[in-house]
Amino acid sequence: MALFGWVCGDYVKYAKSEISADGVPLYGQGDPQWGGDYVGSSGKTIGEIGCAMTSSTMVLNKISGKSFTPKEMNNYLNNHGGYGPGGGIIWWQAGQYDNMGKNAESTDLNIEMIDTCLESGRPVVVRVLKPKHYVCVAGRKSDGSYIIHDSSGNGTNNGTKKSAVWDGSAFKVEGYDPATTLFYFY
Repeated sequence: MALFGWVCGDYVKYAKSEISADGVPLYGQGDPQWGGDYVGSSGKTIGEIGCAMTSSTMVLNKISGKSFTPKEMNNYLNNHGGYGPGGGIIWWQAGQYDNMGKNAESTDLNIEMIDTCLESGRPVVVRVLKPKHYVCVAGRKSDGSYIIHDSSGNGTNNGTKKSAVWDGSAFKVEGYDPATTLFYFY
C-alpha cells in the first residue's frame, strides 16, 4: 500500500548540484592590456568604471564558446554605440558582439532565474549597490554557495574569485552589500 502526503516547503532543504565555472574566464578590469582604455565618451577608463563590461565579457565568452578579451569587447562597444553618455553599458549591444545575436534582460534579483541560467550553462551578471559594482556569477558549489568572478581584483590588476550565498531573502556577495539586479543574456 502506497502512502502519500504533503510537506510544507519551509521544512524542506534542496541540495543544489554543483555547476562548474569551467569556461568562464576571470578577467580584471585593471589589466594593463586594457585597463587604461576609455569607455565610450565618459572620459573614464575600463580600470575605473569597466566592471559591467568586463563581467559581460566573462559571461559572453562562456555562452558563445568564443574567446575574446575586455579590450576587444570595449573596442566593439566604442564603435557600435554600446555605451551611454556616462559610460554605462548598453547590454543588448554587448550581446551582438561578433555576430552572437544574444539578447539581454535585466530584472530585480531573482534566485530562481540565477539558478535556471546557471543550470542551462549561462552565467549571469549581478549588481550590488554599495559600492555600485557588477560581478559575474560563474557557477554554483555543491554546498549551494555561488562562485563569483569579480573584475575589481581588490586593488590589483587581476580579477578575483569570491563567493556568494542566498540567505533566503538576499544574494550576498562576499565583500559587498547584497545584490539587487540581475542581468542575463539569452
